[in-house]
Amino acid sequence: MSNPNDRANGGTFTFAFDKPVNLESMTFLDTESAPKITLTFEDGSTEVLFGPEVADGAQALFTFNKEKVTQMKIRLKESGAVDNIKYNTCEGGGNGDPHIKPWDGER
Repeated sequence: MSNPNDRANGGTFTFAFDKPVNLESMTFLDTESAPKITLTFEDGSTEVLFGPEVADGAQALFTFNKEKVTQMKIRLKESGAVDNIKYNTCEGGGNGDPHIKPWDGER
């Protein structure tokens, strides 16, 4: 008989994005100890963050607000889960600013 359960001794989630993303937030569930988050950026640099310790059966929103992320690794020391990863891609626009789109309207 099967007894499904999370992995008590943790593990690593690796997210590799096809294009750089602006990483906004994610939800951690039941982590019980601070997850180690390693972000890799478009220029090859990395940044290490630590997520929230979340009690058994609870969840917490973690906000990143990081731009040009190409990979995210999340190392859980114990059991836990991630959900609701929010990010967006920023396509190039006009005048060197990726957020400005050329105006196509009439004058």
